[in-house]
Amino acid sequence: PPGPKGYPLIGNLYDIPTNFPWLTYQDWKRKYGGISSFTVFGKTTIVLNSLTAATELLDKRSSNFSGRPRLVS
Repeated sequence: PPGPKGYPLIGNLYDIPTNFPWLTYQDWKRKYGGISSFTVFGKTTIVLNSLTAATELLDKRSSNFSGRPRLVS
């Protein structure tokens, strides 16, 4: 998903707010749309900024994203 560009190795460490993060995420919604992402030290975090995106991914497509891998004997 789109998101702010980060620096090599540290990613978006300086873009993540410590106070009132929802205000930053709201600003990212205006810039990048309902789904945005950021990376810090190689770990990617996805932010769902709209009800439709959250409902689509977490309710309707939950079977694609949840569960355990099959054990083959």
